[in-house]
Amino acid sequence: MIAATSKPVTILKSILGFLRSAPAYIRKDLKFDASAAMTIAVLGIPQAMAFASIAGLPPVTGLYTSIVSCILAALFGSSNHLVTGPSNVTCMMIFSVSAHLAVRYSIAPLEIALLLAFLSGLMQIAFGLFKMGGTVKFISNSVVMGFTTGAAILIATNQLWDFLGMRVARSGSSQLFSTLGETFLSWTSINPLGLLIAGLTLMIVMVTKRRFPKLPAPLLALLTASLLVLILGLSRDKMGDFRIVVVGDESRISGALSIWHLPQLLRRPNWSLISEVVTSAFSIGILGLIQSASIARSLATQSGQRIDFNREFVAQGLANTVGSFFQCFPSAGSFNRSAVCLQAGGKTRMAPLLSGVITAAFLVWLGPLTNYVPKPAFAGLLMATAYYMIDTKRFMMIWRTSKNSKLVLGGTLAATLLFSLQNAVFIGVFLSVATLLHVTGKPDLTQLMQRPDGGFEEVPFKKAGKYPVALVNLEGDFYFAAVDDLDYELMQCITTETRVVVLRMKRLRAIGSSAMTMLDHFHDLLEEKGIRLIVCGIEDELRKLLTVSGLREKLGEQNIFYADNRIFQSTELALARARSLVAEGRRMHEPAKGVQSENTLPLAAQLMNRRFLRFGMGHQIREALWLLTEMIKSGRGSPRPMLFLQDTEGRMADGLSLREFFNELTRHPGFHSHPDASTTELAEYLRDGYTQPINSLVEGVMQSVPGSAELPAVLAASARNHGGPVPVLDEEGRMTGLIEHKQILVELLRYAHQQAARADSKASNHTKSGDNDANDRKKKGKASV
Repeated sequence: MIAATSKPVTILKSILGFLRSAPAYIRKDLKFDASAAMTIAVLGIPQAMAFASIAGLPPVTGLYTSIVSCILAALFGSSNHLVTGPSNVTCMMIFSVSAHLAVRYSIAPLEIALLLAFLSGLMQIAFGLFKMGGTVKFISNSVVMGFTTGAAILIATNQLWDFLGMRVARSGSSQLFSTLGETFLSWTSINPLGLLIAGLTLMIVMVTKRRFPKLPAPLLALLTASLLVLILGLSRDKMGDFRIVVVGDESRISGALSIWHLPQLLRRPNWSLISEVVTSAFSIGILGLIQSASIARSLATQSGQRIDFNREFVAQGLANTVGSFFQCFPSAGSFNRSAVCLQAGGKTRMAPLLSGVITAAFLVWLGPLTNYVPKPAFAGLLMATAYYMIDTKRFMMIWRTSKNSKLVLGGTLAATLLFSLQNAVFIGVFLSVATLLHVTGKPDLTQLMQRPDGGFEEVPFKKAGKYPVALVNLEGDFYFAAVDDLDYELMQCITTETRVVVLRMKRLRAIGSSAMTMLDHFHDLLEEKGIRLIVCGIEDELRKLLTVSGLREKLGEQNIFYADNRIFQSTELALARARSLVAEGRRMHEPAKGVQSENTLPLAAQLMNRRFLRFGMGHQIREALWLLTEMIKSGRGSPRPMLFLQDTEGRMADGLSLREFFNELTRHPGFHSHPDASTTELAEYLRDGYTQPINSLVEGVMQSVPGSAELPAVLAASARNHGGPVPVLDEEGRMTGLIEHKQILVELLRYAHQQAARADSKASNHTKSGDNDANDRKKKGKASV
């Protein structure tokens, strides 16, 4: 209950704190907030009336929602710039629910909309009080984009009749194909004058937004259309079938502000109807929270404000629940009006609050004038709204991101167009969660290779080659679904050379009993093959699970290495233990080797230097130059520093020297034709080569040798490299060392010295042997005499 009671206290403290600082606010920020509020109201009034038309409700209810819901959300919320009110997507959902239920239960659509506002608000308040603000993170951008795009198409489709000036009895369906079918069958009732007014409104909005973006395009369009209809008398009865329908024909808007209304379905509940709208209210509430949270987060990144999303959820819920008693349909954050609030200089939550007050003043003083706004003008305005709702650039970005994003985006869009909107929300959420579970259903498996300098390289799983020690890095979720068959997948890293497997388990989450069972079985599989298992990066939670499950005793304390604050500390210790086990096994099974002759030629592995620079091929030349510069500054490496390029699997591709970089940077013809170029011109010449991808320099002509190569092969490779260094590669093509020409020369001199000494020794032995033979002959002669 602490979580449920602390939130109202926090909100009340915030309100009281604001009241105490009111004098300072009036002096400092009021003028900015008032200016922003006026801009919001000018933009929001025509939008509110138009969005009410989307919901199939009287336009005045859009104004009520812009007043009450906006004030309540600003009063209790945390965002300084979030403007709450009618939302195009929410209104589309209201229409899809209320239109057919109103016919079936013989009740006004407004009463159903008020019930939806009350129920969705209660759900939003519960989400905020119990600190469930983080749950909206599980609904991806793909869901919101797919639903918004589908809703835009439906909005445009449902406005076709008003846009064409058709007088068709609505069937209550909000589905795409049924609406298009009815429009096609009723094409003879098109009113050319209505089409002209709607087209003119659409054109004014589009042109004004493009050419004069600072002007209130919706307000200008509605004013122009209304004046045209009024001056030409197009709304008079004498126009007959060509008469233009205006707002006042369906519901008169008076200047009175008597908006208190106890919803009929709360006075006399119809439980059958309520049970039908509960899921729809939940969908509307969830969608409203997602929309409001995403807008608040987006604006906060620009303003630097920190948002309390749990408090924001409570504020949205209060706006809907309390607003339902003031003829307000479900509301949500509006991106257009919120962005205007920030851009117009709004400083605090008083800006959206004052916009609600200004809208109320408009309703009281100028409300009756809205009765003369033509319905086709609203349709034209909503067509423009639908057009701007479809963010083609962002849609294509999500579509191209990944297969999962494409599935969720396409599935949600299709569900929005083919099914009811509340079901489309659930389908989108299901797809989003399903893809999330699919991604987290398997931990990331990679293999690590220790470099000669002691660092580590990551290579794709099963691509590390044949070595006695297999070091596998596990990251991600380790719950029951993620570890299913993982033991058999881990066995794929085993080769004929493998003697020890090291599992690095530092970055694992959600570890449970299923993971311990899998690890136990993996240990047994390795034991059957005579392979030892070592685990490292073990943190406290995993240590406790290993102890409780009995695996700690089974593995042996000497084969468990615990996480340390130094990166890879436990991994290095585990590798040292693994190498000692491999060496112990070799001593037990390999026969004793004879002493190597001191005259034997050395192998490449004995000559190589393990200090060299490797660099990925996915970088630019500028990054390579930074690395070489730092190496030269620090005095590391050879006098002729080189970069050895490797692919994503660690295989060497080529070696590049400073001379090759210099040649690439000075390829621009300006270096040769303008020797007196200025500093600015030189920088321009260098820019072309500076940003070139480094793989454009790869020729693959550098000669390398395996570690088992003898000195003659190394000497030949060095000659083909024009006296340059010779890379030493393992059997997988990965670089393990470097042989410089100095090392080759030293070894040649040593070998020549050995050969000379050996020749002198043979000559000396030959002389001694001759002297001994002569002495023997003399002795034999004397003996015979």
